[in-house]
Amino acid sequence: MERTSNLLGGTESCSATLLKEQRRCIANWRLTFPSSGRPPASFACFRPPLTSNVSRHMYQCPTCHESTISGWQKWGAHTTHPARCSSCSSLSFVPTVTSSGILSASVALIAFVGIFIGVPLHSPTPVLLAIIGALFFYIWRWHVAVLLPTNSELVASARRSNRLLNLLVLLGILAE
Repeated sequence: MERTSNLLGGTESCSATLLKEQRRCIANWRLTFPSSGRPPASFACFRPPLTSNVSRHMYQCPTCHESTISGWQKWGAHTTHPARCSSCSSLSFVPTVTSSGILSASVALIAFVGIFIGVPLHSPTPVLLAIIGALFFYIWRWHVAVLLPTNSELVASARRSNRLLNLLVLLGILAE
């Protein structure tokens, strides 16, 4: 095995030098992607899963303007169950009109394309394309939806109203 001298006067193998150089290059990378390599099939069960340091997109809190609200929190942020900022502990939500409009527009797009384009052509392709387009529209609209601040008194009031509405719906179903 070939030996080289290092800066401290000692010797090391070429393979050790190459390994150190590879580690130095890898340490300088800023992101590690989970698809950066696959373990061989015979040893797959002995290796930990690949991980990534690529961070999720976070949304700004409307109160402190810190990026602390995750996409899942924003998607589920309703007047009755608002998202909580991990920095300032304030509550925020996406208005019901916005969230209902996003879903309604997505469904309307699929129905419109299905009825007016898919049926006359006797083809499912326009409907499948409409579903994909509606999915992208749905995700994009939730991404740009505005979070509004709220407080615990308004949340309690919204929950009371929601319970009353649910009770009325239940009574209407049972009355039939």
